[in-house]
Amino acid sequence: MTSRKRVFAHKVLRYLIPAVLAWGSSCPAVRADNVPAGNLHCIRAGARGNASGRTWKDAFTSLPQKLQRGHIYYVASGDYSEHRFEDLEDGEKFIIVKKAVETDHGTDEGWQKEYAQGAAKFKPVVFMKSYYIFDGQTGGGPKSWIYGHGFEINIPGGGMGIRILEQAKIPGEVKHIELRHIAATTGDIDVKGAAVYGCTGKYSDIKISYCYFHDLFGVPVHIINWEHLLFEYNCVARNKCTPEWHSEAVASRNCSNMIFRYNWWENIQGTGIIMHMSGEVTDWEVYGNVFYDSGIAPLGLTAHGAVADNQNGSIKRVKVYNNTIVGIRGLSSSFRFFKGAGDIEAYNNLWYKCPAFARMAGVTKQDCNTYIDTEAPGVPGANDKKLKGEDPFVNSKEHDFRLNRPTSPGKILKAPYDKDLLGNTRGTNGTWSRGAFEFSEGKLRSKD
Repeated sequence: MTSRKRVFAHKVLRYLIPAVLAWGSSCPAVRADNVPAGNLHCIRAGARGNASGRTWKDAFTSLPQKLQRGHIYYVASGDYSEHRFEDLEDGEKFIIVKKAVETDHGTDEGWQKEYAQGAAKFKPVVFMKSYYIFDGQTGGGPKSWIYGHGFEINIPGGGMGIRILEQAKIPGEVKHIELRHIAATTGDIDVKGAAVYGCTGKYSDIKISYCYFHDLFGVPVHIINWEHLLFEYNCVARNKCTPEWHSEAVASRNCSNMIFRYNWWENIQGTGIIMHMSGEVTDWEVYGNVFYDSGIAPLGLTAHGAVADNQNGSIKRVKVYNNTIVGIRGLSSSFRFFKGAGDIEAYNNLWYKCPAFARMAGVTKQDCNTYIDTEAPGVPGANDKKLKGEDPFVNSKEHDFRLNRPTSPGKILKAPYDKDLLGNTRGTNGTWSRGAFEFSEGKLRSKD
């Protein structure tokens, strides 16, 4: 990433760091408290002990080729090679690989605080079996969208950073994989690459959270035949698309039961941002997200919209609630399902200064949406609002999209849709806000 992009990204996202200092992660920690000492292992690049992995002095210098089920592997800061996770499964026993941090690093024997400083940097990794947790422990989410990730995946020559099932192999099946607190990039937006790629076989019960996928030429998240994905508190920023190499943030084919919530999507180019590309699928939920174009190169540019299909296959039972859409350019900033098969709802979304039209397609129920300086649907919902010249945000110039005042009342929804991106309960002041952030005057004053 250029220095200009780094400075800009810090300016864009810094406001959410102090805003949630008291808010805990929704992703539960997996600690070593109840794990036998013999099941805890230390990995440290450059270690010169006996390589037993029992202490930080005698740490493995890299992840062992064969890992053991029911064990935790703590990784110190440093540079590490690529790794293939293909360990024999044993019922539902997980293998857990975690960044070693000051408060959670297994044994104290031989521990030094500098082992926690900085990231553990891997080359691409491949998951060939089920039941893994790959957890960088720090960074990501509203506290630190783009900073402090304990694990980094570097893809300098292009390709796939995190691959689940290998291409050209006999199709397999994987389930129960959790990826947390990981940053992945090629480091050069002109180099083709994907952060997460799973397109061979079948996939179920995958969780991706608190990650930062950025500056990639192509599709950051490319998935086929997935079911039950939870994608939350991630930042996906800046990709590249050309007429010869079509792209989007998420290219999803034949994937059902998908939840995309509380993410930050920035400057995405291509067919759309979250895209259903093909297949007969059901049950998508997209809520509490920020879809944003900064107006600074590389600009985003979307054809079908923020959440859309590619006119192939059908999709039904989709819920698109309480998202904030700012500055999106191209042909559409809306939700367009050309092959929508019914039960597609769009409630409580907030558009602000989008040059691209917010016309919907295939949405069967829409209401309580607000369009500010954005061309709205020709037939709006009964409680939709079209506004001009208003700025509802704390500081839109600094990209702080928390609300500075109540919006028009939104539609009241049941849990889990009753929390905003920062964990605030919606409607406690009597009005359910529109957009990704719930207005709360007291909290706003105390945080500012």
